[in-house]
Amino acid sequence: MLVFGLGTFDYESMSTLPLIFLGVSYACILFALGRVSNPARERLPLHQMDRAAVVHTIARGWSVLTSAQALSRITDLLHRDFPGPQHPL
Repeated sequence: MLVFGLGTFDYESMSTLPLIFLGVSYACILFALGRVSNPARERLPLHQMDRAAVVHTIARGWSVLTSAQALSRITDLLHRDFPGPQHPL
């Protein structure tokens, strides 16, 4: 057993930590996709979001990820909001 500042962990529970990290990272990516896919005028501020709004945003991110049309819409929105440097032709 290893002892950390928050408690004791054995090797079996430490092997689940990477899975938890991957799951939280994936949920954060889905949350970001859900936020970007929603028009800015309809977005809730982050400090006003409750649990239901976070789950709804993650579900919206999942639906965006599974539809190719919405991904092209996201790239169009990102390009419009954050245009890159203009290259002369």
